[in-house]
Amino acid sequence: MTNTLTAQAATRAVPDLNRDLILLGIFTSQSNARALVQTGGRTLMTLALGIEQNNLTLIETGDGWATIQENSGSHRLVIA
Repeated sequence: MTNTLTAQAATRAVPDLNRDLILLGIFTSQSNARALVQTGGRTLMTLALGIEQNNLTLIETGDGWATIQENSGSHRLVIA
C-alpha cells in the first residue's frame, strides 16, 4: 500500500472538464491519423493529429485508443 506522502507527490491535479469525451473511432493512414470523438454527449468531432480544434488536440493514437490534449491536461481514451 502506498503511503499518503508518496501518493500526494505522484498525483497531478487535473482541471475539471466541462464536457465528457467519448472515443468512437480511429482512422489512420501512412501520413495522418484522425479520431472521431463525441463531446458533451451530443456533438461529434473529427480530430486530426496535431491540429487544435475547440481546445482539443489529438496527440497520439494506438490500437483502440487515443490521447487527446485539452488545455493543460490530457485524456487517454479507449474506443467505447
